[in-house]
Amino acid sequence: MIRTGRFTRTDEDRRATIRPLTRREVGVLLEAAEVHAKSVAALLLCAVRTGLRQGELIGLQWDDVYFHGGFIEVRRAIVRGQLTTTKTRKIRRVDVTPQLMVRLKQLKETRLLETAMSGKLLQNWVFLSPLGCRWDERNLRRAFYKVLEAAKLRRVRFHDLRHTYASLLIQTTAPGKYIQEQLGHASIQVTMDVYGHLYGGEYRHFVSRLDDGKDAVDPAPPPHPDPLVV
Repeated sequence: MIRTGRFTRTDEDRRATIRPLTRREVGVLLEAAEVHAKSVAALLLCAVRTGLRQGELIGLQWDDVYFHGGFIEVRRAIVRGQLTTTKTRKIRRVDVTPQLMVRLKQLKETRLLETAMSGKLLQNWVFLSPLGCRWDERNLRRAFYKVLEAAKLRRVRFHDLRHTYASLLIQTTAPGKYIQEQLGHASIQVTMDVYGHLYGGEYRHFVSRLDDGKDAVDPAPPPHPDPLVV
């Protein structure tokens, strides 16, 4: 059977699937992860601070993290257990928040200490499962749902963390072009198709400026004294 869903989805369908967390819910989620699922806490912080897709998070390596520059380069993804390129087949640079950069530094220092004590080599994967290996997509989702349950938050999909990142960026009035570049969309049109409705009344003040000035409403001009002048 041929699946036609990907070809028949409308912009309304895309928007209906977006269920971003609020800023408050993000805080609750991250706090619950630190308490109930330490192994996934840093990964979830990275998800809501960078908007990386699940496969991109799993495929992130230490060589992709530029601590001095304050950014990461997204070069690959893990999809169905297989190493592949990013969705657009392009490497993209994503700015990293100071909070996340500090957390990644701490994670790497901890990992280096653990490997030094065990005599093993440092694994290049940034995020590891409780078993000390690269995350499996299904197990990562299970860990995420457990954190949601522990935090008593509504059940959203892992991919909604990406939507959460975009939503929070929009709330900071970040330019659409910047959001597109951070998310790695092929074009600004894709970004606006998916997230345009989240802007809501963000730019309503622009039209209001049309009324600014000496008079909110200009009166009709008085008749000219010389009817021949036009």
